[in-house]
Amino acid sequence: MLLLVIGVFTELDRESLARRPKPGLEEHSGLEKLTEETLDKQCSTPIKEMHPSTFQTELNPVTPSSTFLHQLTRHSQQRNLKAGRAVHAQIIRAGASTCTKHANGLVNLYAKCGHLPKAHSIFSSIISKDVVSWNSLITGYSQHGGLSSSRTMFDSSDDRNSITWSAMVTGYSQNGESLEAVKLFSRMFSAGIKPSEYTIVGVLNACTCSSLATLELGKQVHGHTIKHGFSLEVPIGSALSTMYSKCGSLEDGSLVFQRTPNKDVVSWNAMISGLSHNGRGDEALELFEEMLAVGTEPDGVTFVNVISACSHKGFVERGWSYFNNMSDQFGIVPKVDHYACMVDLLSRAGQLKEAKELIESAGVDHGLCLWRILLSACKNHGSCELGAYAGEKLIALGSRESSTYVLLASIYTVLGRMRDVERVWGLMRANGVSKDVGCSWITLEKQCHTFVVGDTMHYRIEEIKDLVRLVSRPMMEEGFTTVLDSSHVEDGTQLVLS
Repeated sequence: MLLLVIGVFTELDRESLARRPKPGLEEHSGLEKLTEETLDKQCSTPIKEMHPSTFQTELNPVTPSSTFLHQLTRHSQQRNLKAGRAVHAQIIRAGASTCTKHANGLVNLYAKCGHLPKAHSIFSSIISKDVVSWNSLITGYSQHGGLSSSRTMFDSSDDRNSITWSAMVTGYSQNGESLEAVKLFSRMFSAGIKPSEYTIVGVLNACTCSSLATLELGKQVHGHTIKHGFSLEVPIGSALSTMYSKCGSLEDGSLVFQRTPNKDVVSWNAMISGLSHNGRGDEALELFEEMLAVGTEPDGVTFVNVISACSHKGFVERGWSYFNNMSDQFGIVPKVDHYACMVDLLSRAGQLKEAKELIESAGVDHGLCLWRILLSACKNHGSCELGAYAGEKLIALGSRESSTYVLLASIYTVLGRMRDVERVWGLMRANGVSKDVGCSWITLEKQCHTFVVGDTMHYRIEEIKDLVRLVSRPMMEEGFTTVLDSSHVEDGTQLVLS
């Protein structure tokens, strides 16, 4: 009866009472020990081999199935693995683990909590798998970086619905595999599956990825939303505004934003961000004030966008005001992104000493990012001594980025401190840091062409080299010097085509 009592109180959200020792029950082992023992036994016996009578001795078998499902759903949403495992033990002891609905709930629990091996083990033991079984595991793998496993499960499933497709499309998008997300979205239409709003949002996010960023594709997706009768309600309206803004079509983004009913903070953030990152900081700040005027409460993302707008416009005092008000007026604790925007704001304005003081007084663990911003700004402003200080901080913190060493060596070269230059190159080699190879790309006639420094395998390499020589001639006539063959002076690695 112990687990039944705890289950009842948990269901009533009186967990503190449920955890109190019950008179006369001191001889019983603790819940955690009982849970572990039950789960250990379950792990050694597949669900399909269990008999309902196996675990009915310590829990009343009449516990409603809906109670288990409700508890599993709640703990999955809260990512509360410990509480979920306790419910798992209750299910096993009630002899209810053979129920497909319960098994699906358990797969969902472990998958959402990132316990993928356990989720897969339970999934494999389900006799009558349904689409919910597949969706739970595919979504879990997608959300926790197991894209290859997720895709294997997806391809193995013969029972796919819009949720299954959405999980894969969103998984690819969230993990930076934008091109795969778009390809799968296209396959989804070919299969005659109507997308859900989450599928639409996932593929729109893929369209705004910096490595894809294609307005034409985004417009096609927008067309699909109209064709299938989706409104501009959140989250689709917000995703469309973001897509248009990030692809540089602010007019279309603004039009979608204006037509979006019941705007939430995500909608406002999308438009403020778009204006800020497209050089229209004044309008971004005006929109922020309008957002406050209509009573929409800003969040942390809002202030990242607002301070970023101040940074691009050079509004130092206004940036400080927003930075301070976010905690004083709205109770939002500044995080790394907010400090990064402030350091960038101060650095762009040439207030490098103030930027250094803010970094050293920051109440967050910022790792390397703030010193990296300051180092780059010192190089741009010619503040060599402070730049050397920031560079040494980065190396002391274990920076693995080649740009840190290159910039620091460059600063020491300007200062004439050649011993320090050699020391920095030596540290770079000793730490196994190599200079990043340059890469660029351009989209022409709907085809993306990628160029990597030192690449001699491009199928049109001879034409490329001839064209470089052709455009170099007028440059040299104007007094410029071109280098078609160059080496990295530190390690002798060939970097440029010859």
